[in-house]
Amino acid sequence: SPAEGAYLTYPLGDLLRLERITPADVVMVGSREFINYRGHSVPLLRLEDYLPVRPAPNDGEEAFIIVPKHGNGCAGIYASRILDTVETDIDLDTELIQQHELSGSAMLQEHLTLFLDVEALLYRAGIAYHDDAVEAEAVAAG
Repeated sequence: SPAEGAYLTYPLGDLLRLERITPADVVMVGSREFINYRGHSVPLLRLEDYLPVRPAPNDGEEAFIIVPKHGNGCAGIYASRILDTVETDIDLDTELIQQHELSGSAMLQEHLTLFLDVEALLYRAGIAYHDDAVEAEAVAAG
């Protein structure tokens, strides 16, 4: 699978917020997970549900939610840990690894690093949003 052993990254310029959460912050509704983000319930997306990656460990007392600018906080992406933040120019390779939810790959700090395509991830998760609206509508994912 393309993402095994690689790091996943999210461009800082596309980040609305990074939130620290605990397992108690996650609410199950049917088979979907939600978190409270600024007074709104938003779907929690786990990358292993959309990409060929190992499930994030749930053994910690805390985790992180990446809140993308796309959709003004209409979803949170679960991360078990944050390794580093790096500001650098990259040469994004869009040919090496082709997966709809990835925009490309690059070598960062001597590690193969895959860049998330959050718009594609939200679409695949069935999250409908408007960038100029605060409210988002969760639609059934197929």
